[in-house]
Amino acid sequence: MKLNQLIDREYLLSTNEKFKYWYIYLSFFGGLVFLAFLVSLIFRRQEDYEAKKSLQKQFFWVYISFGLLGLASVFARSQILPVFGNRITTFIILGLFFAANVYLIIYFFKVTKKEQLKLAQKKRKAKWLKKN
Repeated sequence: MKLNQLIDREYLLSTNEKFKYWYIYLSFFGGLVFLAFLVSLIFRRQEDYEAKKSLQKQFFWVYISFGLLGLASVFARSQILPVFGNRITTFIILGLFFAANVYLIIYFFKVTKKEQLKLAQKKRKAKWLKKN
């Protein structure tokens, strides 16, 4: 596939060609939905869940949203729907998903790390203070 064909307007907006590699898209977007539930469950079982609660919620909703949008796009593409079933919609969903992941990484290092330090200090102080 040539680069000119990838950026061709007719190619990006077409829905009439045979939908090749649908199983890759289906497994990727289905995996996002599964991963959202799995990571949410893993976060809830950790000791410092209070510090990671906000990150867990954001991660869950980002992955669920893009997973379901992608599955809807795969369905629309297989049914040759003109608006939601074209290639550019799938590329936009993938691009926004990767941008959301960059946001989640930045959020983790800026906010969640500070929350983890605050929680660790709180637990350390509570260990040495007696409760009446």
